[in-house]
Amino acid sequence: MSTLSGALNAAVSGLYAQSTAISTISTNIANVDTVSYKEADTSFSTLVTNNTSSSSYSGSGVTATVNQNIELQGIVENSTYSTHMAIDGEGFFVVSDESGDSVYYTRAGDFEENDEGYLVNDAGYYLMGYPVDESGEALSGTGSTASLEQINLDSITGNASATENVAIDANLPADAAIGDTFTTDIEVYDSLGTSALVELTWTKTAANEWTATYADPSYSSDTSSDIGDSTGSFTLNFDSDGNLTTTTPDPAVLDITGWTTGASDSSITFDFSNVTQFTDADSTTTVTLDSISKDGVQYGDLKSITVDDQGYVIASFENGTSYPVYQVPVATFSDPNELQMESGNAYSATYDAGDVSLNVSGEGSAGTVSGYSLEASTVDNADQLTRLIVAQQAYSSAAQVITATDDMFDALLSATR
Repeated sequence: MSTLSGALNAAVSGLYAQSTAISTISTNIANVDTVSYKEADTSFSTLVTNNTSSSSYSGSGVTATVNQNIELQGIVENSTYSTHMAIDGEGFFVVSDESGDSVYYTRAGDFEENDEGYLVNDAGYYLMGYPVDESGEALSGTGSTASLEQINLDSITGNASATENVAIDANLPADAAIGDTFTTDIEVYDSLGTSALVELTWTKTAANEWTATYADPSYSSDTSSDIGDSTGSFTLNFDSDGNLTTTTPDPAVLDITGWTTGASDSSITFDFSNVTQFTDADSTTTVTLDSISKDGVQYGDLKSITVDDQGYVIASFENGTSYPVYQVPVATFSDPNELQMESGNAYSATYDAGDVSLNVSGEGSAGTVSGYSLEASTVDNADQLTRLIVAQQAYSSAAQVITATDDMFDALLSATR
């Protein structure tokens, strides 16, 4: 009687184990196109319920355990979205729920900007990163999740920068008469990105000596009125070979105050080192201006966002400038397979997984972040269908054992009547 009960229990455990396997296979097949999904596998082990011997066998069973190989790397595929990301390596993106209170980890990098400007993946997790300055230095420290914040692109406003340096490459006519004057227009930008013209007047004051004086700035689009006050006059001396010897004062700094645009005062350093004094026999007496190079840019709205292989989120603006605004770290654990699985293809930290380590993309074995990319699911659909057939057959066989055992119980009961 006990052996029949053992057979029945073993068959029931087989049904349960194969049901688990079929459920696992179904989940894998359902997630064959899920970004960065890691294939789960069902492993089986013998379940012994009583002591057995060669003369007494009470039957055993089977137990099923589901494992997910979180470390398994999926194929990195190209994407058309600049904010889609993949990690080639062992690490994870750090994400949070909408409130930002709960931190999770994921490799699902299908991040896109939502209505509030946050980068959110399809599962609703918010990408976190370090806010950085224009040189890429973190503003609030690194190394802990407390230093991270949800990445918000709406916080990135348009940018502008004031002109601080101007370099002039020009030739002053050596055959000009003392007292002759020439003018050159120079475009500069105030701190608000407004374009302004400053007229520079060259005056020959003596043999091998010139002065450079500046008029008040005016709008580049309308030179009829001044929009600030210029202070700055410089003397340039040349040797008998036409080369500049001294500039007084040195450095040559033009100060502009009282911008009517509301911009901050400007302090612009001029580099005259490439200014010479020669006679150009092929032209009339005039200043030959080869080039004017300057820094500063006019205002430009945010144009696009990209991600580089150091995990920097790069903001590019319509004025041609670009700089990093966030850095996405790569999180690693000593045993990532011990992470707790969460809905939405994410994981939460556990004691067995070890402490989280936040790494710079591309350094060590943590992995490298790449934009315009997504990690594919690790599910092999053909393999799963093969496993499904095996599980179905095993399930049917266990069901047959139950049917046969039931018939044997019926026969036993009939014999006792």
